[in-house]
Amino acid sequence: MRSGLDVFLALPTLHGAVGLLTNVASLTVDGRTALRALRESGVNVTALFSPEHGYYGLGGAGESIADSQHNGIPIYSLYGANRAPSADVLNGLSAVLIDLQDTGNRWYTFLATLGHTLRSCQKAGIPAIVLDRPDPQGGLIVEGNLAEASLFSMVAPDVLPVRYGLTIGEAAHFLNRDVHADLRVVQMDGWRRDMLFADTGLSWCAPSPNMPHAETPLLYSGTCLIEGTNFSEGRGTALPFEQIGAPFVQGEALADVLNGLHLPGLSFTPVWFRPTASKYAGQRCEGVRVHVRDADAVHGFTMGLHLIGTLRALYPAEFAWTDWGGRSGFELLTATARIREAFEHGQPAAEIAAWCADEADSFAVREWWLYPI
Repeated sequence: MRSGLDVFLALPTLHGAVGLLTNVASLTVDGRTALRALRESGVNVTALFSPEHGYYGLGGAGESIADSQHNGIPIYSLYGANRAPSADVLNGLSAVLIDLQDTGNRWYTFLATLGHTLRSCQKAGIPAIVLDRPDPQGGLIVEGNLAEASLFSMVAPDVLPVRYGLTIGEAAHFLNRDVHADLRVVQMDGWRRDMLFADTGLSWCAPSPNMPHAETPLLYSGTCLIEGTNFSEGRGTALPFEQIGAPFVQGEALADVLNGLHLPGLSFTPVWFRPTASKYAGQRCEGVRVHVRDADAVHGFTMGLHLIGTLRALYPAEFAWTDWGGRSGFELLTATARIREAFEHGQPAAEIAAWCADEADSFAVREWWLYPI
């Protein structure tokens, strides 16, 4: 198959000065960065825009990224002083190309950056051209509660389920439904909804430091919930979002309980790790590593709810929700208070998963499909 970038490169050259929202994870099939490939094809890229983690994908989670330059081209950070391209920068551009490798999860901030960019392009009266890329989790499974408007943020930019089952081009159409930017999506050639990233033949390049493997997004749809607690989600280790734990956890006992849940497509083994950054940096932690045995069967968000329920049951004295600037990190991630309150009232994870599934089912995902099953 060919990404939207590879398809675009075979089209007639786009004329005029062009802006490009991307980072170095967006590659051609032959391994060139989007910037290099576009310039070599004759596109006059005069401004770069970078999402969270910066153009080089090296910034830490939530780290403010300053403007910079690359080979003489200015890089305007959209995760620093500004969250959207400014009118001054857009003035004189004929279009903004957008080529981002998304994860298919609502709380990955590339989606919010896409929405901000669409609004800026609409105000500037220039086209936003999305070069589509695969949803690494495929396009068939939709999971998680719908975000509530009162809790919209960079990790919950719209009324979407957590795992929304859309490519970034399809998601752009959804985000644009009330923005009405001049949105154009260059579709991929050969992608089907049942394809996971491993099925595409493309090379995975981490779009951020904590998304190292093509299967990480599948687990991130659930293990990101751990970020809203005082347990480690694996940041600062070689397996972020693929292992979780804390200094007070007994990994073998936790693995036994989680394996006893028989969660589809998953298994758990005890693990020991010492984070170099983030929670418990420098401390010995014990926990579990999550293994994907059958990627097509995995429901990551449901797994995440079971992780939370199990950790609360096994470690009631130690378990705590995190505070993010005076607000519950867990509520900001889930974009609702209902899930936290349900756990605190003793509702089992399976019951919470059931009503979250009902909300996901209410999302009219097929309305935004560009690709077949």
